[in-house]
Amino acid sequence: DLHSFPTRRSSDLKPLHTTFRKADATQLPYPDDAFDLVMSFGLLEHFTDIAKPICEQLRVLKPGGFFFADIVTKRFSVDTFARLPGMAKKVINAIPNGKFTELGQAFKMNFFENNYPLARYLDAVEQCGGNIQFARGNRPFTAVGGPFEPALLTFYKSPICQRIWQHFDKSGSTFSKLWGVDWWVLAKKL
Repeated sequence: DLHSFPTRRSSDLKPLHTTFRKADATQLPYPDDAFDLVMSFGLLEHFTDIAKPICEQLRVLKPGGFFFADIVTKRFSVDTFARLPGMAKKVINAIPNGKFTELGQAFKMNFFENNYPLARYLDAVEQCGGNIQFARGNRPFTAVGGPFEPALLTFYKSPICQRIWQHFDKSGSTFSKLWGVDWWVLAKKL
């Protein structure tokens, strides 16, 4: 459970020596069994064949190592509300300028996101040699911004909201998988 991991103060941590590499997610430039932990944030939802990047990430993971993916979903969720102001602005700009053909574009993304269910990701992880430790929705609330941002931040930081948020993240409930902004998947390589 990610919430039970021990935490340390940043002053107790030693600096990491890292190297950043730009690479094809379906052909990583690393040998088999090279890493103890592989993390993926906002990547997998941009592939039509999700097994390729998942298998590749598990290939470079040592046996017994952990794979963590944060998968942003293309579905109606709380994150949809964060996109509404931008959509409304496009509509408001299109109508007075007579650009009615642009109205349909106001609701489209400028990038590809698949709309696969969580089960499809889990199947791919298992087919690639991962043993699912947990899979659930997370973040019941989104950042809306604008004039509501100060009030929302105060609400988000409140003890009651933090308890709701943590319960939601830990629940793994059907509701969290349907409503959360994204999914968390943790697997251990066999």
